[in-house]
Amino acid sequence: KVLGPAGPYGPSGTNTPWLIPALPYTPGGDGAGVVSALGDGVTEFAVGDRVYLMTPLVPKSFTSGTFAEFTTCDVSQVFPLPDRISFTQGAAIGVPAATAYRALWQRGQLQPTESLFVHGASGGVGLAAVQMAAAAGCFVVGSAGSAAGMEAVQMAGANCVVNHKAEDYLFAAKAALPEGSAGFDVVLENFAHINLLPDLGVMGKNGRLLI
Repeated sequence: KVLGPAGPYGPSGTNTPWLIPALPYTPGGDGAGVVSALGDGVTEFAVGDRVYLMTPLVPKSFTSGTFAEFTTCDVSQVFPLPDRISFTQGAAIGVPAATAYRALWQRGQLQPTESLFVHGASGGVGLAAVQMAAAAGCFVVGSAGSAAGMEAVQMAGANCVVNHKAEDYLFAAKAALPEGSAGFDVVLENFAHINLLPDLGVMGKNGRLLI
């Protein structure tokens, strides 16, 4: 299971009280597995197909999450999973990878020659963003709050990782940029309600802030 912010925060209501459906319910929005049964009229898939899925996070009527052996969902929320992609990887495609892709390439217009700071890079969306940007040839700096998180960000391909619990971590992030850089071209912010103003201090001219 790969968790985005709604994974751990949703059930507890931390920062996201609107994500708590009416009880009883099973949490979990992303997943991957094998189709075990089909509803009436479903022709897009067959029993035994490998799939990944992403289910709604907001509706209060949500009852069947992916933190279970079996889950039910609408056919519109299910997508084919190629054989070369593992179920663990497939569980990260829905919200984490799709959010990162939408943010970096479609909204942020990140270019291979540019720099990216992922503020809070050790979660599902953050790690996906680091991997995508690093694979494209961008200079990537990510932040995390634990040794394990920093190691995960480093392994995902970041050029530099800073601990966002350190007092001067934003200075360290900006200092890691290649010589001559005035600031980051793109900042991906996962906690804008806390970090929005500080982010402005590490951005370069014409930088883009993604929240």
